[in-house]
Amino acid sequence: MRTRLLLIATMFCLGAPAQVRYSVASVGPTGSISSTIFALGADGSAVGTAELPCYCGTHAFLYKSGVITDLATLGGADSTAVAINGSGQIVGHSRIVNDTSVHGFLYSGTTPADLGTLGGGDSFARGINNNGQVVGYSDTFGARHGFLYSAGAMSDIGTLGGTFSQANAINSAGQIAGVASLAGDIVVHAFVGNTGALTDLGTLGGSASGAVAVNDNGQVVGYSNTSGDTAVHAFLYANGHMSDLGAFGGDFSMARGINANGDVVGMTSTGAFLYTNGAMVDLNKAIDPASGWELKDATAINAAGQIAGYGTLNGQTAAFLLDPLTQPPAAGSAVTGTAPLETLTSAAGAVNFEKYEYPDFDVYTDNPTLSQKQFMGDHFYRMSVFSPYFDQRLSWFPRATAYIISYGIANADPLVQQHPEWILHDAAGNLLYIPFNCSGGTCPHYAANIANPAFRAWWISNAQTVLAHGYQGIWLDDVNLDFLVSDGNSNSVPPIDDKTGQPMTQDAWRTYMDSYLEQIRYSFPGTVMEHNSIWYADTDGVRDANPFIERQVAASDVIHMERGIGSDPGLQGGTGLWGVSTVMGYIDRVHAKNKPVTLQDFFLDAPGQEYSAAAYFLISAGRDTTGDRTSTPDNWWPGYNVNLGLPAGPRTYNTGLFQRRFEKGMVLLNDPGAPATVVSLDGIYTRPDGSMISSVTLAGKQGALLTKAGLVTGGRWLSDLNWLSATNGYLQIQHDVSTNGNILTLNGNRYLKGLGAHANSEIHYDLGGACTSLAVTVGIDDEVPAGTGSGDFKVVIDGVTRFDSGHLTGGSPARAVNVDLTGVEDLALIVTDGGFGNGNSHSDWAGAFLSCTSF
Repeated sequence: MRTRLLLIATMFCLGAPAQVRYSVASVGPTGSISSTIFALGADGSAVGTAELPCYCGTHAFLYKSGVITDLATLGGADSTAVAINGSGQIVGHSRIVNDTSVHGFLYSGTTPADLGTLGGGDSFARGINNNGQVVGYSDTFGARHGFLYSAGAMSDIGTLGGTFSQANAINSAGQIAGVASLAGDIVVHAFVGNTGALTDLGTLGGSASGAVAVNDNGQVVGYSNTSGDTAVHAFLYANGHMSDLGAFGGDFSMARGINANGDVVGMTSTGAFLYTNGAMVDLNKAIDPASGWELKDATAINAAGQIAGYGTLNGQTAAFLLDPLTQPPAAGSAVTGTAPLETLTSAAGAVNFEKYEYPDFDVYTDNPTLSQKQFMGDHFYRMSVFSPYFDQRLSWFPRATAYIISYGIANADPLVQQHPEWILHDAAGNLLYIPFNCSGGTCPHYAANIANPAFRAWWISNAQTVLAHGYQGIWLDDVNLDFLVSDGNSNSVPPIDDKTGQPMTQDAWRTYMDSYLEQIRYSFPGTVMEHNSIWYADTDGVRDANPFIERQVAASDVIHMERGIGSDPGLQGGTGLWGVSTVMGYIDRVHAKNKPVTLQDFFLDAPGQEYSAAAYFLISAGRDTTGDRTSTPDNWWPGYNVNLGLPAGPRTYNTGLFQRRFEKGMVLLNDPGAPATVVSLDGIYTRPDGSMISSVTLAGKQGALLTKAGLVTGGRWLSDLNWLSATNGYLQIQHDVSTNGNILTLNGNRYLKGLGAHANSEIHYDLGGACTSLAVTVGIDDEVPAGTGSGDFKVVIDGVTRFDSGHLTGGSPARAVNVDLTGVEDLALIVTDGGFGNGNSHSDWAGAFLSCTSF
């Protein structure tokens, strides 16, 4: 019989390439760890901040005509530039000498000049016009007010009747835009106006709003809660009317900049946007998709249509500048109905390790050696730390987020005596607590009244002071949508709602919490906001589908999952309410909102670390992080160094076993409580302990992190070859899974390679005499109940039967087969129904392997 040559031609239909409307360039300092642009000049110059390559702080910088200028600081470790005018004057804020406080600065081409304060400790410059007038906000004596700095003097611009104001921008006519609290300090509103004559711009129907930018035509942009406080949307205020710019159908958007033409830029939960010609355009759809950029936030736009901001490039936060290639996108190019998905990158195959800095880790941070600093800088993607302990240690690790509790006031804090009205209370006036670590009728933290605008203003002011030390963001604890308030004895008590005088409802609590979180979010643009929230909040079957919880997720940058998957003793097998599969489904939905997660485990042994790492790789999209309390520079688990490359697809799950393949390996995870299972692998793999294996036994709650070491020499998997012809009695013959699409399973053993067939079936291969043997395990898949289904397996060579299994039914022992193929050209694998004819036999050729001299 002659050897057959099969030529299989496949036609690929390629859609028209997306129209590229902007070129995109990285404009941050060369070698910087991260960079961000906050403002754009008329000539294309840009200002922002960058994390220095020495891990020793962040510096304000100017980008102009391709040249980067470091603007230095006011003597402290860090500085940030946020605005530039037509004369090249730049404003921002910086730590002063000895890092004791933060002051606004004005840079006019030499060194930054300290603008001082309104009498308090800190100040922040936010905007400058072409006349050199500067606006911002400063601590006063016990409050925080917006300021105007003109002719060398700083003056208080006043408020909208409350005790808080913040000036964010000023145009050439001297109109100031910002946000201020109303009388009673219950809500904050956007304003525009002049010192002492601020005009309340109202809202989009919700309770709060804020103005971010104003152009020389008096058009104002910012953000506002919508009706019912169900969402936060970008707005454009012009001719006395506030217009909702939308959010691509989502529940979050924020306008950041506006040019003289009325074009608006900003951010949504899905990335950077441009609003022009009456429509919102997704800027990620207006650049070359091969650029590698994901544009997160557009912060500025000039009259020439250039757009600046920041995004991610190769997994790194970087400043970008967009130049129009032809014309700005037309209104018809607006993107609608798109599903925001967490972008999958090759970083999904590597560990992003986040270290939560417990006190037992202080031995490595009190006075670290040079090698310890280098190790942590190289191996820790991020650290969650405490201020003020870590304030002076950021010079060697600036990728740190500062722990701040969201609604807790320590019971020993002077605020308890100074502002008892900031603490929730019951009908009798008793102060209430956050129910954690309580004893003897008290708990470490009182529960703050997050609806109180004065408390919010204090919290934001305190957080600004903390962040000014150079922290990358905030690790926000107790983001509780489950209404956790108690009497100190762990008894849940609804506090009195100051707005109604009645016990607070859960929906009211969630409304206050969401608006509070949103105010925090848009008070700190460009910072990492990591929410430590409960994944199982709300009632069973609803959970994160609750619109309040959806708002909370939208207000975050990262969702922190305390206990992760490996350290949570309550997780079970299966797909029930507490199943590992259910947790991963929640993570998928968080990813669908373009948010990464952190899986934070506690103390783990090496098997626990491998299980936890397997869980991480099953969900990782590239920006997710994991970590444990065990790992230190002196006790580093080698599995965290593994790089599996780009995922080959999503995870799969079948009767307790998870699997996900990558270009350089795979991970497996067996459910908690599941019986031990043996998995025959499709080659030779290396585990983190260095062992090389071709099969692995996994007990319940055990995982395997597997890196490809190579295929068996001279081998070919039958499922990797094209057959000459094939017929199947039911459904289709499948490669490497059963006819139902599940992992091949015979007598409890899992096989990652093989053929899933269904009686009656017949598969023919043309080997051309190149292979010397066939090794295969045959049987009825475990999907078929014991005693049912049937099959009779035959290996037929050149028309002669070389193997016949005889009659097998569900539960029958599988048969291992080795057949000599020397000189064989035609190989046929045949399954008959064994006489039952009930169409219920999933008949598998598992681990079918050819040994070939050539092919």
